[in-house]
Amino acid sequence: MCHKSGEETKPVVTVVALPVTGAQTSGSAQSYALKQYLRGLFLIQTGEADDPDYNEPPELEQPPFDWDGWANERLVELKNINRFDMLEEFEKMHGSKFAEAQTQNPEIYATLGAAYQAKQKELEHGRETNI
Repeated sequence: MCHKSGEETKPVVTVVALPVTGAQTSGSAQSYALKQYLRGLFLIQTGEADDPDYNEPPELEQPPFDWDGWANERLVELKNINRFDMLEEFEKMHGSKFAEAQTQNPEIYATLGAAYQAKQKELEHGRETNI
């Protein structure tokens, strides 16, 4: 194998001994040898228990969602909305998280809902501005 920089791997000889059990024995041995060579060359973990480099993936604990931070960012975003199309885009972008907040954090849901409705009324009463 050769890189465009000129770096190359030297030829490797791999011997795989298998009993001839059918027409595909030779092809299977060649395929297996190539696969093992490439795994070793690129240090690819197989995820198989018999792979010496195999490790169970660790269980990663997800940190709790920062509802307060998310809500504060949305309030700033709402404050800067000055057209209905921007409000519609806001709803498209954050609607699913708002629905999640309804069950996960009802207080934040109520606060953001009130801010959204206030912005909607502000725009309905002709205060839509083009900045």
